[in-house]
Amino acid sequence: MPLSRLSMIARYARHYPARLHPFEVQASLTYKCTLKCRYCFCPSRHIEELTTGQWQEVIDGVRALGCLRFKFQGGEPTLRKDFAELAASVQRAGMLSAVTTNGTLIPKRPELIEHIDELVLSLDSLDEETNDRLRGTGSYKSVMQTLDLALSKDKNVFINMVVGRPTLHEVEPMLRFCEQRGIVMHAQPVIFGERLFDESARDMQLSVEESREMHRQLAAYKRQGRAVLFSPETYLRVLDWDDYDLLNRMGDKPSACFAGNYYVHIEPDGGVFSCNNQLSSFEPKHVVTDGLRESLEHARHHTCADCWHPYFTERKRLFGLKLLAVKSVLSR
Repeated sequence: MPLSRLSMIARYARHYPARLHPFEVQASLTYKCTLKCRYCFCPSRHIEELTTGQWQEVIDGVRALGCLRFKFQGGEPTLRKDFAELAASVQRAGMLSAVTTNGTLIPKRPELIEHIDELVLSLDSLDEETNDRLRGTGSYKSVMQTLDLALSKDKNVFINMVVGRPTLHEVEPMLRFCEQRGIVMHAQPVIFGERLFDESARDMQLSVEESREMHRQLAAYKRQGRAVLFSPETYLRVLDWDDYDLLNRMGDKPSACFAGNYYVHIEPDGGVFSCNNQLSSFEPKHVVTDGLRESLEHARHHTCADCWHPYFTERKRLFGLKLLAVKSVLSR
């Protein structure tokens, strides 16, 4: 069974004093995908993948170290034949089981989400033609079918909207769409400057002021009590960043960031990074060749000084026990 709020708090308190406590793990199972979004380079990356048994060892290992939430990423993680098995293992280990998915495989295989607690669905436009042009033919119908299925099974559903110039005007309509269904939405601009994003889609990129205005509006929506994901302070933090291609800034001393300590990102081949903002700047150790504990210990030692992305900003606030961020998470 997934963690209750009380057991979550108890596990956090029990493992907090330990040297290693990866409370949140983001696991990229594969970079293969059923779609090719205009802005995404993932399907073009070819990388070795851990076996089912190796991922099972990772799941068991991070559970023993206090992990609260295990999130499957891709590519499209449901492409893995062992996806349902791994998701079930996460739940049996008492962790929240989450996935970010394009939903293309789920309508015909509902069992894929039987052991998922949190389902993050990718939807960039409410216009079917626009969404399919950006994300791939048939993607709109698939995600809508998956959304209906997930809601019928009482899953905790989120919509993630990647916003470019063709869809900037749709942020508020997407929010209304989510609110009508009782689900939470996050909107993020198309991001470049990192090896998971396709430079050929540069024409989609928001200007600096467009990006800032979008985040100002998201903060305003949150203050109005609307169903956006993060706290107002997190969205407003983006306004202080001058170059959105620069995902993070490196420093000259050991980082005090939560990443690597409270959160880790694991690549399909078992490389353990402090976060996926550092895929191009950090030399990881690997769970197979170096062992899980050594890889996690290594990920703690990096020199990233700061970043701007709302996801990581909110995690900094959460693990820094900032009241609004903690309240926002517990309310979900």
